[in-house]
Amino acid sequence: MSRKGPVFQDHHAIEQQTLDRSPLLKAISEAGHFNIHAPENRIFLPADPVFAQTLGITPHGGGPIADYQIGLQQRLRRLEQSPDGARALQAIPTHWLELQVVWRLSETSFGPA
Repeated sequence: MSRKGPVFQDHHAIEQQTLDRSPLLKAISEAGHFNIHAPENRIFLPADPVFAQTLGITPHGGGPIADYQIGLQQRLRRLEQSPDGARALQAIPTHWLELQVVWRLSETSFGPA
């Protein structure tokens, strides 16, 4: 049986549509603190759902994962409303480091923030 396409698909951990929809993520990106295409924002997910289930991870069919996208946007909104997020949106440089401590989306499981 021949395979059509790759076993694993390259996927952005934080997707382009999230960057487009988040003022905070845009501000961080424009300040040079986040690169949507950086290797640390890439993840390879299995294309085949059966194989993904065997591995115990999410499959990637080529598009955004809705539940993940919703959780990520909720987390970004909470960060935007935090004091550090508000200062970052005002481009106050002294708060970038503090925000980076809070800002670990690529290392987060969307637990309580």
